[in-house]
Amino acid sequence: PPHIACLLGENGYTATFPMATMEADVIGGPDIPLGPKHRSIMEDPAFAFAPITRRTIAQRLEDARQILNASFAENPMFVPVTAEEFEFQAKDMKWVMDRRISAVLHHNGAPAGCIICVPDMNPFLRRIRSRLGLSTPWHFLRHRQTNTRAVLIFAGIMPHLQGRGVNPVILHRVMQNARAAGYTTIGNTWIADVNPMSLAQAEKAGSRRMHRLHLFTKSL
Repeated sequence: PPHIACLLGENGYTATFPMATMEADVIGGPDIPLGPKHRSIMEDPAFAFAPITRRTIAQRLEDARQILNASFAENPMFVPVTAEEFEFQAKDMKWVMDRRISAVLHHNGAPAGCIICVPDMNPFLRRIRSRLGLSTPWHFLRHRQTNTRAVLIFAGIMPHLQGRGVNPVILHRVMQNARAAGYTTIGNTWIADVNPMSLAQAEKAGSRRMHRLHLFTKSL
């Protein structure tokens, strides 16, 4: 709620680390522009999208963890995530994850980059008031059948491959698959202002800004 920021300011906290949430139209939105360097990646046999199936989901999540730790290493306040921590946070995601709208790219058999998306579960949680009940399975199935919005949890590229056009190739695949799966919009958790490359990529995908966010800090 907006009044929380005012309360923090009244108590000596200062807004810092500005961020934005964004949303892109899957249907009717612009296609991700792909140039010669992107086409060369798509045609290079050294690059291949790793299969995401029920049998391989554990390995793909481990790929994602490695990409997260490497690509976010220089971000302010980032702490590498251990396998145990990642499993604790991601184990329940396996139940709601739509494997069609995430993608993991390998380069010479090793993780190169990924985009992890999940269906937007907020409307479902709102309906059940975040409490389990007898009607929860019915609401869950209904949401699975009617939901058309996805949320991009994170995207990352291994540092040695950044700047080569890998991310647009992965985003192009995710957007195509989301369109084929019937999704109409994809939102993101947040992108920091200190990450202009990701902001520019989101804008190329036709994303519009939705919320302005900050961390708040004060000396103790």
